[in-house]
Amino acid sequence: MSNKRKKKTVKKKKEETVFDKLKIETADMLYMRGAIDLTGYHELKHHEEDQDAPLSPIYLNFRDRHNPKRGPLLDADLDLFAHCFLRLMWENNIVFSALTGLPRSGAAIIAALERIMPAPRGFRIVSMAKEEHGKERRIVRAPGCHYRRGESVLLLDDVFSRGKSKEEAIRLVEEDGAKVAGIAVMADRLQGGSAKLERAGYKVYAVFTVMYLLAHGLRQGRISRAKYRECAAYLENERKRNALRQ
Repeated sequence: MSNKRKKKTVKKKKEETVFDKLKIETADMLYMRGAIDLTGYHELKHHEEDQDAPLSPIYLNFRDRHNPKRGPLLDADLDLFAHCFLRLMWENNIVFSALTGLPRSGAAIIAALERIMPAPRGFRIVSMAKEEHGKERRIVRAPGCHYRRGESVLLLDDVFSRGKSKEEAIRLVEEDGAKVAGIAVMADRLQGGSAKLERAGYKVYAVFTVMYLLAHGLRQGRISRAKYRECAAYLENERKRNALRQ
């Protein structure tokens, strides 16, 4: 192996170590803020349509304190999210010319990216909006926002569960003749949504899986082994259940 090749390998290994440390710092922050809720049992968004689904023993609340449904995260926490996404993009060599954060949590992370990244950024930001009528919610175009034909769009959000909102966002991108470069999230709950989109040919990127967060909590003594096993069993049951539904 040449010296040039050795240097390249060492540099790549160093960057991966930086990402690992960033993920650990972010996971610690999420537990400290109470954004990973392991108390009680929770209804998720998909329970609105699938009322027979079992309640979840884990709830990921990655909303910030400016969200209408006030969450536990501070602006500095979202800045940490933004650094994670930048590292995720670098690690996976994601090429895109437009970036969209799904409302509202994804849009808040976009605002954090704008805070930490100097302009010009090499991509443009295109907004989406959310319409709500009672319990019904859907992703729609923001006024005056359209995609350019042929451009590559990276969609960004906080959590991936069943993936309905991601499918709505993909539809809006493709209606304008643009293409989806990928869907990037902070955490994949491994409940079938990401696997479904990957089977459809879309690329899904996640900073964390829910199992990573659970394993980190177990290692740090933040959760019991019994709770870890309960959550793992729930997630495996959900995976099998969703596979049958599809």
